[in-house]
Amino acid sequence: MIKSEDIRIGNYIDVNGIAQVRGVTNGGVWIRNKAFVIMDFKGIPLTPEILDKCGFEQDGEVIFNLPNTPAMVFCKDGIVDLYLYGHPIKKDIKYLHKLQNIIYENIDTELTITL
Repeated sequence: MIKSEDIRIGNYIDVNGIAQVRGVTNGGVWIRNKAFVIMDFKGIPLTPEILDKCGFEQDGEVIFNLPNTPAMVFCKDGIVDLYLYGHPIKKDIKYLHKLQNIIYENIDTELTITL
């Protein structure tokens, strides 16, 4: 289950379909002018297709680079590890909102996502 403190405005989550968070409350989120409690939503699993929709470019079989940034991910068999400047930052990232937050926290960049 996702913790409300792990969500921020702009994150993408699954609330009966993929949606972008427009507001965060204590224990819930606002999406499409409607409030949802934390039990109503879940993370979007990271896949090569999702990484592509986030602007990552595939470089080989399991490596994805984010152009014009030091970010690179290793994605194989449902395991996603993030590297910055070639150094491991976070291992086994499972969900899109987590990747969004880690990228933002470390390189002050929002992912451009087209889902």
